[in-house]
Amino acid sequence: MDNNKIRKIEVVLLVFVLLVLYWFSEQSIAVGLISSPYDKIAHATFGGGVAFILWLIFKGGFSWANIGIVALLSGLEEWHQSFLPGRVPDFYDFLAATVAAFLCVIWLRFMRKKTSAL
Repeated sequence: MDNNKIRKIEVVLLVFVLLVLYWFSEQSIAVGLISSPYDKIAHATFGGGVAFILWLIFKGGFSWANIGIVALLSGLEEWHQSFLPGRVPDFYDFLAATVAAFLCVIWLRFMRKKTSAL
């Protein structure tokens, strides 16, 4: 499979993940689905996962910008929650996603240097 097809699949995956996140956050089942502090694991998974997908899309380039992109997306989601009944934006949710993105980028950069395979 050529690189352009792979990149398109990665972009579609990212868009799908974001659409599911924003759609799901509006559903009534999302209110209190995962209790605090365990919800931070879900936010960290989102942050690390999106940072990883961005790493794939950019082929390891702009790795520090990936953290900023995750922070922006996470901040937008928390802001979005302020308009939803029963949902409350939480700075620590934002922080969990952003820190996970940071750790993901650090790990990926380390692995790339160590193996030169990523």
